[in-house]
Amino acid sequence: ETWGCGRALQTAAFEYTAAAFAYPFKRVFALLYRSIEETEIEAHPESRFFVKTITYRHETRSIIEDSVYAPIAATVRRLAAKARKLQSGNVHSYLFYILVALLALVLFAK
Repeated sequence: ETWGCGRALQTAAFEYTAAAFAYPFKRVFALLYRSIEETEIEAHPESRFFVKTITYRHETRSIIEDSVYAPIAATVRRLAAKARKLQSGNVHSYLFYILVALLALVLFAK
């Protein structure tokens, strides 16, 4: 089988996961993606040599997202909140806006 790499029995243990594929990229771009990893190990109450639970948490924060996209999104949200006041849902208001825009275009075209 072509995708079996010559193995007769291919199992899930032989597969290359997305996390394994992305790991080299994460290391190269570590400065752009601030990685936070936390591992919590809770020992069994009777003996510290026996593990009760292991909790692993991984979070990635992008510098570009925090410094570029977030301020742009906040500005768009503020502008949308101001524009929401213009949208009353009243057809007469919308017709008035169109009339004002047409008058402005006529005056500007002269």
